[in-house]
Amino acid sequence: MEHPEVKKLYKYRAFNEFSLRMLVNREMWVAKPASFNDPFDCALTPGNPKTTADQLHQLSNLIRELYEPEEAEKQIREIVERNHLKPVEEVEDKSIEKHMLEARESGVFSLSEKNDDILMWSHYANNHTGFCIEFERKDVKSNFLSHFMCRKVEYTVEYPNLHRIIDLLDVNLFTKADGWKYESEWRLVTKQGNTTLPLPAPITAIYFGLRSSDDSIKTVKNIFSNEQIEFYRASRKQGEFAIEFMGI
Repeated sequence: MEHPEVKKLYKYRAFNEFSLRMLVNREMWVAKPASFNDPFDCALTPGNPKTTADQLHQLSNLIRELYEPEEAEKQIREIVERNHLKPVEEVEDKSIEKHMLEARESGVFSLSEKNDDILMWSHYANNHTGFCIEFERKDVKSNFLSHFMCRKVEYTVEYPNLHRIIDLLDVNLFTKADGWKYESEWRLVTKQGNTTLPLPAPITAIYFGLRSSDDSIKTVKNIFSNEQIEFYRASRKQGEFAIEFMGI
């Protein structure tokens, strides 16, 4: 398992009807990337291949991805015999279109490996009035391995090198600009977005923001009245720009 040091994954939520329904029904909304707050997210496009050799090197993989084996081998032979690049460009264009469509149609459920980031509480938990849901990472992997990709997002200062078109979908789904690094994001990705699915794992704890009201805390706790769920409430950490949690 990659990143074995990450034991927990968290979902920040505002306190609203949508989030309460998520808890009651144990369901999640996997959103299409068009709704994300980062316009570059899942919308990275490749540049031109560096050389003719680079194009030809990619060609067999691209063709085999798009066609049945017999037809693929036939097209590869024809291109080698003709020794020109127009078919290569046509295959590349078709492959780019295919991968970009898959990225746009995919569903993403964003998680974080941190539950105490004050910016995340501001941005995704309605200015610290919401809550943060805890999952065991090992449960997420075992329960959803056959349905989802569960991966850590990689952050980069430089625009990704997308000369390997075959990597286009993977890079789009799991790469973001370095400015988003504070989110420490992990993603559950499924092929079809804008749909509701069961939660990826049992909820093990819920953390309430330091501005959460007593009424909102009571409402959430009542949902789990017959379950072994741990509850915590945030408070300011003395002398620091930070928060800490106490059990309630």
